[in-house]
Amino acid sequence: MKTEVALLHRDYPSNLRQYVEERLNPLTKFNERMTAVRAVFDRQHNNHKVELIASIGGRPPVVVETTAGTPQVAFRQALDGLVKSLKRNRTKFLDAKHQ
Repeated sequence: MKTEVALLHRDYPSNLRQYVEERLNPLTKFNERMTAVRAVFDRQHNNHKVELIASIGGRPPVVVETTAGTPQVAFRQALDGLVKSLKRNRTKFLDAKHQ
């Protein structure tokens, strides 16, 4: 799986990219057809916006967007939302497969 982290401003901590990549890599356990995950960090005034986009072969991408006071909090919220969406999609797929 390809992981891309886009930091749109220079004032983000230097270790943020590595932290994000480490947290995104295990997401393939929710869907083995996942081909890429992209994280986009943007600062808007005093808030940090994080958008996570998961590309899954043959399906529309799963997109989660959050805003918080720090980039770490925004990322954790977005990651939680993405995991919930991936779990929900997997459950729907398995239910349809067993019917």
